[in-house]
Amino acid sequence: MNIKELLQITTKKLKENNIEDAYMIANSLLEYVLNKRRMYLIINEDEELEENVIEKYNEKIDLILEGEPLQYIKNNLEFMGINF
Repeated sequence: MNIKELLQITTKKLKENNIEDAYMIANSLLEYVLNKRRMYLIINEDEELEENVIEKYNEKIDLILEGEPLQYIKNNLEFMGINF
């Protein structure tokens, strides 16, 4: 599965579970799991992902579906462009 497909599937799953900002959350978690910036995801959307990366990503998505805040999962809070 490539980056684009994974983000599409995940965004749909989050929307179906009434998660606001589904696309932003899906992107943010994939950036976190891959340790890459958003521009990397855009430029390399056809890059195939390894199964262990997809598994780790899906674990993070499951935490979101269970109600865990994104900031807790990423252990990071951004405010006005500054990370805390």
